[in-house]
Amino acid sequence: MRPVITYLGFLLTAIVATEAAAMTGTLDAVWSLDRVWPGSHALQNWTDAQDWQAQSEVDLGLQHNGFTVLAHISDNAVSLNELYYDLSWAGAEWSVGRKPQEWAYGYSQSALNWVDEDLMLMREQFFSFGSWQSWCYSLDDTAGCANRLSGWFNNADWQMMIDYRDYWRAGLAVQTLIGDGGLVYAELYSSETERYTKLTTIGPAIHIAETVEGAQRQMNLGAQWTFPFKLTLQTEVRWMQQGLNTNDWNTIHAQLDSANAALIGAAFAEPLTQQKWMVRFAQPWRDFNIENVSVYWPQANHSLFNRTQIGVDINATLSAEIVWEHHVKGSVLNDIGQGNRVAIQFQFTDGF
Repeated sequence: MRPVITYLGFLLTAIVATEAAAMTGTLDAVWSLDRVWPGSHALQNWTDAQDWQAQSEVDLGLQHNGFTVLAHISDNAVSLNELYYDLSWAGAEWSVGRKPQEWAYGYSQSALNWVDEDLMLMREQFFSFGSWQSWCYSLDDTAGCANRLSGWFNNADWQMMIDYRDYWRAGLAVQTLIGDGGLVYAELYSSETERYTKLTTIGPAIHIAETVEGAQRQMNLGAQWTFPFKLTLQTEVRWMQQGLNTNDWNTIHAQLDSANAALIGAAFAEPLTQQKWMVRFAQPWRDFNIENVSVYWPQANHSLFNRTQIGVDINATLSAEIVWEHHVKGSVLNDIGQGNRVAIQFQFTDGF
């Protein structure tokens, strides 16, 4: 009860402050129940099963004359996900503070979303064909400057990005419409220094999965089609130069059922493999939204994960959703005890 009172007190204080400052705001509150079943045929019980547990999260956003703050409140933490100020000056748009950007075209990939938790100063200049963004940032005692040029040509959107801090990284992407309901996109990413998982031999039949740094190249290709009856089908594939391949995962699987299994625990963090495939379909029907996403890692012993969610809009501010996640038998995530999961969620969204 005490955390609930704390949240209500925080929200009441924020709303009073909002009224006093003549701000506008948004409130997004989510309450959910989750349950996780034990993995079937687990080789290692690294992931505990979970009985029904309630969770609550609140996003409170305030805006006034170019100033924006977004606070995220969970059961055990409060954070400021956004805190920035926008202004127009010298024929350009300026932003200062923490302002996340969504630039990636992919559904499940985010290699081109370069601004997340950074504290930055960004300038955006608009042209007849698009815009040019330049920014300098600071994150985890690391500072750098970057540029992004984006625009459109006929039915295609494109963007080019380059960044320098202690090393160089660059991105190139394009997406274009096809016909009356088609869309294809391609994203390329290159970095002189990137963290990835590597399998290293330390003894006879003993290996360790460790996180190292090195040059990385990544490609993401995707396509989707929306039919006249609003069904959307989408597929996406990611390829990475560095990472765990088929031979690595054969070795990991052999060691998983041994006394040295803990040495390869780092291998089970995303990204699991150099290749990742996704298939998604989404179908709205009246007040319902139905979505199914299947993720396939061919190099990780042909692991397959499936998530199905059904949502319904109860009214203009309240919605409900049920989510079912399933790891197919033989999946490497199932091998460490990660079982099926179900979640029931209620979401309240409103402005004031």
